[in-house]
Amino acid sequence: MAVNMRKQIEQIRHKMSMNQTQFAKLFEVSAMTVSRWERGGNPPGARELLILGRLANRVGSNGWHFWERAGITRTECERALNGAKKH
Repeated sequence: MAVNMRKQIEQIRHKMSMNQTQFAKLFEVSAMTVSRWERGGNPPGARELLILGRLANRVGSNGWHFWERAGITRTECERALNGAKKH
């Protein structure tokens, strides 16, 4: 995983004032999984990348980096985010 992505994940978490355990709950993963993301171990899956993009936008960063890595188009992403807002 690129160093940039590792740093971005950690920056998002810090901007949200969360520890790894709290951040992990947003993704329904373990704190160890978040630690691996931040150390460059196993990269986040497509579902987690979509959530990371949304969180990045929320804290003032650009979420498209994460969404593109998930392999989705802008249209698909917007459709998914709009559907998630309705629930």
